[in-house]
Amino acid sequence: MDNLAIQSSLANLEERYRELREISEKHRQAWEKEIAGLRDNLANAIADGQGLEKEIAGLRDNLANAIADGQGLEKDIGDLKWVKEGLRRELSDSREESELLLLQLHQVQEELEHYFLESLRKDQKLQWLRSQRELLRRMLRLQGRLQQRYLALHGRIVLSSLRRQQMPWWQRLQRS
Repeated sequence: MDNLAIQSSLANLEERYRELREISEKHRQAWEKEIAGLRDNLANAIADGQGLEKEIAGLRDNLANAIADGQGLEKDIGDLKWVKEGLRRELSDSREESELLLLQLHQVQEELEHYFLESLRKDQKLQWLRSQRELLRRMLRLQGRLQQRYLALHGRIVLSSLRRQQMPWWQRLQRS
């Protein structure tokens, strides 16, 4: 029985050895996966580190550019202060000129008002003269009609005597 017990023990040991081997294989595969994951993480970390180094270099360049821009802006600010002073002087001159122009405008307005009122008076006088002219025209037409009636009545009498004298009748009327 010793032999049988040894065989049984050996079989148990072999079974246990296989189980341990399977467990060991599973652990090895898990460790390999974890090592591969860690390698990927390490590669990503290295890539991120390189990206960060590039970003830091870019930020340093941006900082240098910002400093240069700041210096340029300081110069521009100095130039703008000079321009601002010039614009203030121009504004002051423009205000003075505006005040003078406003005074001139008021003077021109007063003159314009004077001429406008004078024009109204002349228009009124012109309207009165036109009405007088129309009245004179009516009176002349009336006088002409009356003169024609007079001549028509008087001309019958005078016409016969004028023919005898061999002188046009209108010339005789002008003399008398």
